[in-house]
Amino acid sequence: MLRQCSTPLVRSALLGPQWQQLAAAAANTASSWPCSASSCLQDSTAAAAGTGRSYSAAGMPANAMDMIKELRKTSGAPIADVKSCLAAAGWDMGAAMEALRLKGLAAAVKKASRHASEGLVAVAQLGHELVSVVEINSETDFVGRSAPFQQLAAAAAKAALGLAPQAAAAAGQVHEIDFQQLAAARLGDGSSIEEGCALLAGQVRENIALRRGYLVSAGPHGVVSSYVHMPVALGAGRIAAVVALQAGAQLEQAAQAQLHQLGSNLAMHSAGMASQFISRQAMPAAALATARTDFESATAAQMPGKPAEVLAKIVDGKVAKWCKDVCLLDQKYLLDDSLTVSQLLKQQAQQLQLQGGLTVSALLRVQVGEGLQREDAGKLDFAAEVAAMAGSK
Repeated sequence: MLRQCSTPLVRSALLGPQWQQLAAAAANTASSWPCSASSCLQDSTAAAAGTGRSYSAAGMPANAMDMIKELRKTSGAPIADVKSCLAAAGWDMGAAMEALRLKGLAAAVKKASRHASEGLVAVAQLGHELVSVVEINSETDFVGRSAPFQQLAAAAAKAALGLAPQAAAAAGQVHEIDFQQLAAARLGDGSSIEEGCALLAGQVRENIALRRGYLVSAGPHGVVSSYVHMPVALGAGRIAAVVALQAGAQLEQAAQAQLHQLGSNLAMHSAGMASQFISRQAMPAAALATARTDFESATAAQMPGKPAEVLAKIVDGKVAKWCKDVCLLDQKYLLDDSLTVSQLLKQQAQQLQLQGGLTVSALLRVQVGEGLQREDAGKLDFAAEVAAMAGSK
């Protein structure tokens, strides 16, 4: 069963009431900070009195540059903010770090309404049984490819795996994770995904928005496989696809491994060929009705005066061709175009001697920013790119 990727509006990383309160406090704190480095230095001189530290005439400790470098590396904040917060905190690293955190939250709130359609789709996998996919958006591709963003996306996908019991995802199907549940999922450091997005937004001074997440589980006698196109980091890139395969009987370990590889190849195919549905029979009625309506309008405009029965036959042909273009089982297999995917599955079932055959039980394809901006038009070029990558292996 295919769950077509939804495209909800980008949501701010700061959603919960607790974070709204923190944001308000951060904004109030930020407004009371010194406006210039000189005033910060004056404050720091007074604050540092009696501490026994070695300070220069300007009120800076002898190791000021080392402290600035360390806090810049730890916080990821702009160097000007690092300097001013250290000075205002009397060169106390802990206090300066907290000030930077609050200042970052205040900056994140201000930028939360800004358009973010770049970023990454990250995938995490638990054996052959479960795959999670999470999309996090940034404003620019530069930030989306940065190491901190990559780490956040990977950690979010891993955290989403832990939601499987709560999400009650049906075996062999695509399950879209409740957004609030996803936002509250815990990262490795104990913070939530929501908090991680907000803190990173404060560091990079861009809107960082958690958008959506999915779980795909293997059914009984099945495997689930994934593929990330041109990953910028392990398991994270701009396009990800997941395919779940279902056998009719218990799988031997060797057959399971072969099906997992087949599923990975089909996921790569789906990424390159933009497969939207498993088959015409599995396509939601609403999607088919929308496509037919669009073809009817376009055909009527292109062929004015044609009899209705002629137009109906033309539309039937266009709908049938469109279904072959977007339905996985009807597509020519990317790695061997002498076969359709449906024929490939029959061939593999015979080779592996699978009683009951082999079917695709779930399909998911997620692309960064889809529905938020105009999608790339170069589908054929992209398919050729994937095929070339496969051939070079």
